[in-house]
Amino acid sequence: MKTVKFLILLPSETDGEQNTTIIAQDGGVASLHHNQEHMLAELYQSRITPDTKIVDMWETLSEGKMYYKDYEGFEELKPHMIIESCNWLFCSTETHLPEYLCYTEEEIEKFGDYDEVIKLWLKQNYKE
Repeated sequence: MKTVKFLILLPSETDGEQNTTIIAQDGGVASLHHNQEHMLAELYQSRITPDTKIVDMWETLSEGKMYYKDYEGFEELKPHMIIESCNWLFCSTETHLPEYLCYTEEEIEKFGDYDEVIKLWLKQNYKE
């Protein structure tokens, strides 16, 4: 069975934010956040690569199509939202075992900054 890898950048437990970024090994990106009414997933059809300038990542992604998944009735991030987003990002007819690497904002600060964590992870795990 093949493995597919995901980097999940979780929100800080201290600041009350719900923003979560998910990056698949093929450069697929999803963002989960609260939109003032309920939780929402933004699922980007465009992909990033190890050559993508992370500071321009959101601008690059916004140039392509984006799909939304509303989680009406949910005020906070739940595990099923992350799993559904990962499944959307990596659709395959083959069976894959997901491998998740999760960091909170506090953990990211130990490594450096957000952009560097994404860039390093992509360099180590990127597969088209």
